[in-house]
Amino acid sequence: MPPGPGADATEPQLKALLAEAGIAVPKGRIAASAEDAAAAVTEVGGTAVLKAVVPGLLHKTEAGGVEIGVTAETAPEAYGRLAALGGQVLVEELVGEGVELIVGVHTTDLGPVLTAGLGGIFTEVLDDVGHRLLPLAPGGGAELLAGLRGARILAGTRGRAAVDVEAAAELLHKVGELVQDWPAGFALDLNPVRVLRKGAVVLDAALSVEASEETAR
Repeated sequence: MPPGPGADATEPQLKALLAEAGIAVPKGRIAASAEDAAAAVTEVGGTAVLKAVVPGLLHKTEAGGVEIGVTAETAPEAYGRLAALGGQVLVEELVGEGVELIVGVHTTDLGPVLTAGLGGIFTEVLDDVGHRLLPLAPGGGAELLAGLRGARILAGTRGRAAVDVEAAAELLHKVGELVQDWPAGFALDLNPVRVLRKGAVVLDAALSVEASEETAR
């Protein structure tokens, strides 16, 4: 059995792998019912994000598969809307404000390549990403982030508070270590990763895997 998750790994399953590797993810769990969703919202702090977990649904927001700012009172209704999409419903804590990064790993003929850049509202405006062949050299994560054109946004500019660049760099190294023994043909997408004033948290995770010739037969 090769290491790494299967091609059908869900967001909660991927986040469990990330958490085991010491990478921060939001506190949360799958809700079993509308009433359980209300209980889960209370467990994670009283205000939550609810997400549809549906195989093949990669763009959850566009498909109406994400509800933000859900309270225990509004959770049953939100749960019903998301469950109607045909899968499970994930309840997660609402993570505070920060700077968003896009982080990904894909395999090439040379080996796995890590990509990171400014996400959120800056993704299309700046088109600002860096690439490194894995494994990262010591200090490689910090070097990649420092080389972004938008590095000053992480450091704090135009009234924005500085965020924890050290935690973001550490996250890049931990992601690289996590995937180093995964088989070729995968693409891991962590988008967004929110870098806070203290810490960095993976808010969403998705995986795609190319079928090998043997699997395709």
